[in-house]
Amino acid sequence: MFLKSKVAQATKEFLMTYGWAVGVVLIAICVLAIFGLSNPEFQRNNCKLSAPLRCVDSKVTESGVELAIVNMAGIDLKNVSVSISGCTGKSNLANGTQTWIDGIQTSLAGADKITGCGSLKINDKFKQTIRVDYITNDISHSNSGQISAIVE
Repeated sequence: MFLKSKVAQATKEFLMTYGWAVGVVLIAICVLAIFGLSNPEFQRNNCKLSAPLRCVDSKVTESGVELAIVNMAGIDLKNVSVSISGCTGKSNLANGTQTWIDGIQTSLAGADKITGCGSLKINDKFKQTIRVDYITNDISHSNSGQISAIVE
C-alpha cells in the first residue's frame, strides 16, 4: 500500500510539472497566432496611416489600389493628394484639389482608385508606402503609412 502511494505521488508530480509546461507553450502559440506575430513581414490586406488619418479598408487588384480613408483631424483637409510608392496614377478624389470633410470617409475606389502600379498579378504580394499631403489652416502637412495586401 505504501509503495502504491509513492508511485501515485510521483506520477502526479510528473504530470503537474510537465502539464504546466505544455500549457504555457500552447498559450504562447495561441497568442502569436491571434496577434499575427507569426509572420511580421507580411500581413494580408493591412493598411495603416498615422493620425489624423485612418485607413479603414484597402484592396489591391490587377488594375490598381483602392483605399477607404477617414479624416479624423477635427477640421477639413484642403488640397488633399494621395500617392503610393511604385504607382504613377492619382485618384480623382485625391489629386491635390479636393477638400476632405472632417469625420467623413473618402473611398478611392472604382474609377477613383490609384492606378499605374506596374504589372500586378493575382496572388502577388503588394507592400508599398502611402503618402497623403494636405493643408490645414494654410499649413502644409504630409502623412505617411503602409499598405500590404495580396492582389485580388
